[in-house]
Amino acid sequence: MKKLLQIILVLCTSVTLFACNRTEENKEDPEVQAQFDSYLDELFKDEIEADFLTFHYMLADPEAGGYEKPEVDWGSLTLESTKQSIEDSKDDLDKLHEFEKEKLTDDQQKIYRLLEIQLEYNVEYENYYMEYGFCFGENKVNDNLITNLTEYRISNEEDVEDFIVLLEDVDRYIGEGIEATQQMADEGYIQKESEKEAILEQCRNFLESEEIEKYFHDEVMQLEELSEAQKSDYEAQVAEAVANDVKPAYENIITLYEQLPEAENQGSLAERETGKAYFEYLLKTQVGKERSVDEWIKIVEEEIEDTIYNWINIMFRTDIDAELENVELPADNAVDLVHYLEGCLDEEFPAIEQVEYRVDYLDASVANNLVSAYYVIPPIDAPDQNVIKVNPSNTDLVDLFSTLAHEGFPGHLYQNNYAVQNGQPKIYYLLDNLGSSEGWAEYVGMDAYRIGHIGSEDFQEYMRLYSYLNRMLNEYIGLQVNYNGWQSDDIADYLDSIGLVSDIAQDLYEDAVLRPAMYAPYSLGTYEVYALREKAEDALGDNFDVLSFNQALLDAGTVHFEIIEQEIDEYIENSK
Repeated sequence: MKKLLQIILVLCTSVTLFACNRTEENKEDPEVQAQFDSYLDELFKDEIEADFLTFHYMLADPEAGGYEKPEVDWGSLTLESTKQSIEDSKDDLDKLHEFEKEKLTDDQQKIYRLLEIQLEYNVEYENYYMEYGFCFGENKVNDNLITNLTEYRISNEEDVEDFIVLLEDVDRYIGEGIEATQQMADEGYIQKESEKEAILEQCRNFLESEEIEKYFHDEVMQLEELSEAQKSDYEAQVAEAVANDVKPAYENIITLYEQLPEAENQGSLAERETGKAYFEYLLKTQVGKERSVDEWIKIVEEEIEDTIYNWINIMFRTDIDAELENVELPADNAVDLVHYLEGCLDEEFPAIEQVEYRVDYLDASVANNLVSAYYVIPPIDAPDQNVIKVNPSNTDLVDLFSTLAHEGFPGHLYQNNYAVQNGQPKIYYLLDNLGSSEGWAEYVGMDAYRIGHIGSEDFQEYMRLYSYLNRMLNEYIGLQVNYNGWQSDDIADYLDSIGLVSDIAQDLYEDAVLRPAMYAPYSLGTYEVYALREKAEDALGDNFDVLSFNQALLDAGTVHFEIIEQEIDEYIENSK
């Protein structure tokens, strides 16, 4: 199997995981189970060795694991390589189906289903890649390439040399993306003007920056194995590669998008012939839960109504403005706030061993104004290399506190280390589901003030509801715009009908058109976690225990919600 994760963003599920009752004819078979374990080991090795960036980011000491270093490059952006990946997924699905699932252990069946669903959606992408599979855009190659370079782990001289090789390969890699984009344009598939402008702005901003050179300088200066002369020489090579291979490639992206004709359709996915089907595909792959869009719309509409009702009730009985003005946080910087949150986990979250981590402020030249902070997942063989990066321009500590809970404790950093310390199989690192991962981080991040014992109970609940309402409002508008064709006037009417300010309707419309389903893992993922908790609370009543529920969620892993649902059902049954 090659590049299992290349095609789609995240995986999802659509059917029941597996039958729990085994017949005599289809009982567990130790020989088949051993073969499946060998298959998984081989699969993981193939995936790691198929792509250099995956290899570098996931392994700190590949030689110790017996992994062979792949060629140092960025991979391929040609339409032919995408088509080949789809064909490979078809072959891999056939190979997976050679195993008799009923003869596997329950845990193996869970992994089997995760692989099956991932491959099924890789194959389904065949219907959409030519029309929608653009290389460039927000959170696509032009953005992610720079992020990969400015988060590239440099631990020794070999890393330095590989970094320079990657820089020198940018021109070839971006060139393939430009050719693919032009091929799509020749077939009549062209991005909207709003997308073009976002791409042009990002590329122009990069051309004015020195973020790669600055990042490399900071990293190479920490390498004691290199002399000052060697460091200086490598810095000169990096500067030359950026000037000759990286920035010219971004200039070529600008030239491409300045010359492309205007697309006929500047509206939402709902206005395109295949747009609704593609939007459904985006939702189910982003969230990890298959529901119809109409069902999602009904759910989100009800969540908004209930949240507004509870939110307003708090404002009627509590002077929230006064609390907001006088709220006292336990520290005035990100480092100490993360340390404080780390000490607030005892009552509701299962204990983990002491975790090593750093909290760093980004340099202003590297920081993205749209991102307050983010967590850098460590290599799987070096789980102590946890890093949280914080944007120094975010001076609103009230907002930052919940963000740090989302990224740190008890969010992504804690979630990842819980999985590591509890023996998560390696293959799970290739099958992470964004919806359940972000659903957990939002679930705890929105509740940061209660978890951190800050403010009154009404204040804590107000902050949670405020965050959830914002998520759900943006999601509702995105669903209506991209599936039912709402325009800005429809958004304004809706906001007026629920008593909210409607003068931002045009901005909300443009955002929904530019970023279809981008926020779904956060909003709909959070809803799914809340729904599971409500199900457990209703079923268990006085026997419900938040710590054991959270542990059940964490034990399930960041997988499809149907799978998590089954494990929560088992938790409920065992807790009665």
